[in-house]
Amino acid sequence: AYALTGVVRSSVSTMPTQNGATINIPQMEIVYNLDVYYGNTQSRMQRTTLAAQTITASNWENGVHYIYATTTASSATSTIGHQQSPIQAEDGASKCMLGSCFVIDGAIQEDSWKFQPWLQVTSVEERQVPTARTKGGFVSPYSATGGATMQLQMGTLQILDEGINFGANPNRPSIMDVPAATPFKYKFLYPGYNPSGAELTEVDTLHLYNITAGTWDDISALASGPETHYIVMVPCVTPTGQTLMIPAMSTKTGETYNQVFTSQEAAAEAIYSLPYAEGLDVYAARAIYMGQSIIVKVGATDLTDPLQYMAVGMLPQELQGFTTASGQSGGAQGAYIPMPEITWTGYTTITCQNNAANVVLGSSEVPLTINPPSPQSGIINQFEVKYTHNAGSQGINWNAAFKWWGNPPVLVNGSVYNVIFEYVNGYWIGGVLMTSV
Repeated sequence: AYALTGVVRSSVSTMPTQNGATINIPQMEIVYNLDVYYGNTQSRMQRTTLAAQTITASNWENGVHYIYATTTASSATSTIGHQQSPIQAEDGASKCMLGSCFVIDGAIQEDSWKFQPWLQVTSVEERQVPTARTKGGFVSPYSATGGATMQLQMGTLQILDEGINFGANPNRPSIMDVPAATPFKYKFLYPGYNPSGAELTEVDTLHLYNITAGTWDDISALASGPETHYIVMVPCVTPTGQTLMIPAMSTKTGETYNQVFTSQEAAAEAIYSLPYAEGLDVYAARAIYMGQSIIVKVGATDLTDPLQYMAVGMLPQELQGFTTASGQSGGAQGAYIPMPEITWTGYTTITCQNNAANVVLGSSEVPLTINPPSPQSGIINQFEVKYTHNAGSQGINWNAAFKWWGNPPVLVNGSVYNVIFEYVNGYWIGGVLMTSV
């Protein structure tokens, strides 16, 4: 019920902007709640003036910096401060969050500044649990048509965070639209991240960050061995809309990378507890995750092949811990991720992909055998099978381990079937939707 520390909206006549390596802050008024959450009288609210000024990053450490206005209880003015640790709600008696930027080699990275001020009208719940909510942004393989076999695409993404969207509409909440991207462009985000490096469009499956040695390692030798290997990467976006990728990271024992896996199922089961390099939080502190991790085959040649690419709606716990303040704690809360659709062609036996809609095509020679995926821990295990039965098709043999809500589908020419399976008490149990076309 009390007004919290924040910028007085009516005092901001122009938006703070970035010009190359400098940030131009206009004059504005800031009110501090001297009791943080409980000051409910005029004597406990302190109005100050922040003078117009230009900010540079001379002698600042590399990485994300949070910029804030600060004052003392006896001052009628505010000054600018910055820190690499997120600004906590409990600091509200003397600090007011203004925004964040990325610093590299003593300069503010161009186009990295985002004005995201604390406002007096922000609720206590939002201030104490500042989570950026996301909608959309599903990252999936780009169609192989045209030869883009190692590229990804991202659906339209919306991000809701704290503050007011001065950049688009000063009278509405801060809802940022990130347009769909084909192909998905990214830079790898890891200790030593180079923001001036070229954006990648092809997915690099032949490198990872060696946590043990602190090196960027070539793992192409794992692509040619007798076993298939998989790694996990996490797409993310900054508050300014820049898309990035957290690469696979692994400890190393002898010649073995401990976080390189021999199956998609093993990789998916390990996602929640994956380790990340010390110091990554300095670079990833304001990353917003899109609620998914991607599993790719080392040395993949076609990401549209479900055996070489899989998306899992789960994030490593340690990454989520990097972004716990300033409105940038990722898309784990309030995120909507549609189930990806995988088309299987040229197969006579299929092991379906979990958490996916599996589109299967029948064979005119033999019945198509459909097997269930391995269930995964920590997620909802569910998948779909979409099938159209035409004259000449030999139909489907369902694995005997499947159980059914009622009866298995009776296949009729010219009918479309959507079979939905859920993993319940140790069994894959399916239900059938059918229509004629």
